[in-house]
Amino acid sequence: MTGNAKLTILAAAGAALAIAGGGAAVAATGVLSPREESQAVLDDAAEQLGIEPAALRDALKNALKSCVDSAVDAGRLTEQQAVIPATAQISREPLPTWG
Repeated sequence: MTGNAKLTILAAAGAALAIAGGGAAVAATGVLSPREESQAVLDDAAEQLGIEPAALRDALKNALKSCVDSAVDAGRLTEQQAVIPATAQISREPLPTWG
């Protein structure tokens, strides 16, 4: 694995952990479905950054798609694996669940 691939994977993992941690307080206030929990995390992170949740969601989806594209370029995924189910999963609303 190249240094860039490792950096990409570490950055994506770090971002997911930071977002999940930031929304933990929101999710801990009640029993939420996985979808509601993901939305609460997204809303909390967006508020902390001073941006709209939709802008954060779009940025995260684009980052995840870039990771999939990088995996295809590096030969870790085939084109078919990247399209189904990875890209379909990323396109879900609001985002794939964190838990």
